[in-house]
This record gives sequence, C-alpha cells and structure tokens, in this order.
Amino acid sequence: MGNLKTWRNAAVIPDSKALGAWVKMKREQAGMSQETLGDQVKRGKAFISKVEKATPHSPGGSPPSPTLDFLHKLARSFGVSIAEPLAALGYLKPGAAMTENSHPVRILRYYNELSPEDRLLAEEMVKALWTQRRIKPEPDAEKPKPKKTKVA
Repeated sequence: MGNLKTWRNAAVIPDSKALGAWVKMKREQAGMSQETLGDQVKRGKAFISKVEKATPHSPGGSPPSPTLDFLHKLARSFGVSIAEPLAALGYLKPGAAMTENSHPVRILRYYNELSPEDRLLAEEMVKALWTQRRIKPEPDAEKPKPKKTKVA
C-alpha cells in the first residue's frame, strides 16, 4: 500500500531509538537475555538486538517497524500495560491513563479478536491515518518571482 511506504519514509516516524532503549531497560530490569525475550515474543535474539539498537534490517533500510501484536507481546512479557511501549514509540503521552473503557484499550480488544490477515490490514489503515494526522504539510512559502529579462 502506498500509504504504508509514505509512513515509513515520513519525516515524523515512530521513535525507534526510544522504543529500543525502553526494551533494553525493561529486559535488563527483568534479568532477561535477548534470547529469552525473543523466545517469549516469538522472535529471535537477532531481532531483539535490532529493536534495542534501532538497527536497520539492511544497509540503507529502516529500523524494525514493530507491529501492534509484537508490542502487545512485549508488554505481556514485561508485565506492563500496552501503554508503555506505545508511549515509548510516541503514540501515547507518557503516563496516559489506560482504563478498561479508554479508546486504546477498546481498540486493542477489537484488534485482538481479528484474524492475523485482518490485523495486518488494520495496522496498515491505522498507520495511514496516523501519517495523515502527524505530518503537517509545509506552508507554501512565497517564492520570489523570476525577473523578466528583455530580449533584444
């Protein structure tokens, strides 16, 4: 989808470095190795390392773009609310109240009931909406008018 590509290349993107620092801090606080965390979230040690370091998958690529499902698994592994990894990425304000009836919790409840295929579609739709809301077009600056030259 075109909007997903736009989101990945946009000037305003999720804060991969902040998420990586959060993952490393929580993992170390829990006394887990990258391998142990990888096993818990059904990813390998190499992926966890790339997330923590915000390292691109390939030269010139972008850092791992975690799915909502991955963030949910991280939160469960660390015994915290999904709000924490979402706040680390910049999707929620740090310390945002998460009650059973708050919008993020209700959306996650709906999300968790979707099939894996529908989850991917939902994530792409949300990313496209997020991009439209977060990226503000630059105002049209007054461009100097070219000077007219007389041709003799």
